[in-house]
Formats: sequence, C-alpha cells, structure tokens
Amino acid sequence: MDSKIELGLCSAVVAWALSFFCYSVGYDKAQAEGELALEQLKLSQAQAIIDAQNSVSAQYETQIKNLNAALADARSDSADRLRQLEKFRSASRDMETCTRERNELAGLAVRSEELLR
Repeated sequence: MDSKIELGLCSAVVAWALSFFCYSVGYDKAQAEGELALEQLKLSQAQAIIDAQNSVSAQYETQIKNLNAALADARSDSADRLRQLEKFRSASRDMETCTRERNELAGLAVRSEELLR
C-alpha cells in the first residue's frame, strides 16, 4: 500500500509540476502576445502621427511655393510699375519742354504780328 501512496504522491507531484510548467508557458506566451499587441498599437499610433506630420509638411511646402510665386508676381508688378513711372517721368519732362516751347512760339507769334502792324 505504501507503494500505491508513493505512486499517487509522485503522480500528484508530477501533475502539479506539469500543470505549473504549462501555466508558466501559457502565462509567458500570453504576456508576450499582450506586449506584442501593445507594441503594434504604439507602432500604428506612431505611424499615424508620422503620416499626419508628412501631410502637414507637404501642405507647408505647397504654401511656401504659393507664397514665393505670389512674391515673385508682386516683385514683377512692382518692377512694371517702376518702369511705367520712369516712362511717365520722362514723358512729363518732354511735355514740360513742349509746353515751354509752345509758350515761346506763341510769344514769337505775338511779337511778329506786332512787327507786321
């Protein structure tokens, strides 16, 4: 009977050791899967943030290109206006010269009429 008790006790110890080993292996596996799931979640969140940052960066680059184009247009318009102003100034001087010469010719015409009388 002692051998049956010893066998039963040994069986119980082996069963307990086997169950503890299975529990430990299962726990480790579940813990690893949980950590993997958390890391995958963190990775997907980080990827979403990276995608959002890339989108904002692309929009920023587009906005910079648009602003540079607008600045170039404004500079071109300013240069055109400056050329028009210079042309107007030179035309104004010519107009002043024409006005002065016309007044001088009008004065000569009046004097010549006076001489003819």
